[in-house]
Amino acid sequence: MENPTLLTENIWLDTETDVVVVSFDRVSVAFPVEEFLSFCDEIFDARDSLLKNDNYIISEIVDGDNATRMLSRKHSVEDDEYDN
Repeated sequence: MENPTLLTENIWLDTETDVVVVSFDRVSVAFPVEEFLSFCDEIFDARDSLLKNDNYIISEIVDGDNATRMLSRKHSVEDDEYDN
């Protein structure tokens, strides 16, 4: 990729080869642009299933002006080692 287009903080588009590159930490995955939508559909379906699962909750970590949402396992009072 000589001049990729930044789509998000972790995703680039190479318009010369029509490849979308998703990169997290040290792992990068390249998709032909035609297959990227199918990949996104799978991710959204998995996300929706996790959000509907009663064992998980969305939590938010605020660091200054930055807020990061994350999915966390719900803990019961019995699981809390500090309350026992």
